[in-house]
Amino acid sequence: MGAGCGMPVLRVPTHYTAEQLPVAEKLPLRVGLLIPESTLDYQYHASSEVAYQFGLNLPEVCRQIFLQVFDSVVFVQERDYRSYDLIIEPSFDDAKTRIDAPPLFAFSRATHAVIGMTFEAGNASGMRWRKSFVEDMTTGADGMFQGSAVSKAVAAAALALRSELASAASGAK
Repeated sequence: MGAGCGMPVLRVPTHYTAEQLPVAEKLPLRVGLLIPESTLDYQYHASSEVAYQFGLNLPEVCRQIFLQVFDSVVFVQERDYRSYDLIIEPSFDDAKTRIDAPPLFAFSRATHAVIGMTFEAGNASGMRWRKSFVEDMTTGADGMFQGSAVSKAVAAAALALRSELASAASGAK
């Protein structure tokens, strides 16, 4: 039964913590983190009865993960390339996201979550970087940690950016 049939949609807030990246020297860059409302409000509808709210704590998880890579990470409202060395913009990819969950209120089996995210980064000199990441996670019978796949996707993006920017910096020397 869909929401139009009088049955409300259960909105499941997903809370997840930031992944710890392998320790490495931080890149000396000031990063603006631009997270559009559509990303903050992102919900994956696993069924007509259940929607997982993956955007809820994305800003803080992104900030914590990217602070492991860059000297400074600040939330921004627009692409301000004069004040920041790099602007990073995450978004969810609905076509690559899915949750294989048990029926509502059936807590007897595990939940499998696949999260697709795209990250774009750019700077004032015209450098553009865009990559998609798909991460998955199988949870226990309680199904409470689907959002951990989001944290894994952010971590994968941070590691890829660190690697590529560090390589570019060492090649420019």
